[in-house]
Amino acid sequence: MVHSYLVEIPLLETSKVEVERAMRTLRAAESRLGGTPDAPCVVATGMATDEGRLLCLVEAGGPQPVLTLVALALLPAPRIRVLTPVLPPAKPGNASASRSVGRRDPGRDLRSRVESELVEDVPDVGLDGPFGEE
Repeated sequence: MVHSYLVEIPLLETSKVEVERAMRTLRAAESRLGGTPDAPCVVATGMATDEGRLLCLVEAGGPQPVLTLVALALLPAPRIRVLTPVLPPAKPGNASASRSVGRRDPGRDLRSRVESELVEDVPDVGLDGPFGEE
């Protein structure tokens, strides 16, 4: 079973060169562990420069492969948090369950809200008039 982990790696220097170096070593460690069972996979990364932390979203079979990944990259000891899924996994053929939170399709989602969902394209309004009237 694969879990998602938020990994916070403290960096002494947050210069562009040091962050790029940390990213390269992390990717190299990920490729070295690629053939192992429960191999960790770095899904996304970001930098919290005000806190001096490299943030990574890692999928792995457990926390130990994540610790191995960071140690193999020769980076400082991380803080690891398990992320618990909030939405149920999407079922095949169920488009509404696979939609991300906050994303809406105006053509299919006509529920009442504060903001309007029925919007004309600006070029269509300018060329054809509102709602296709010519």
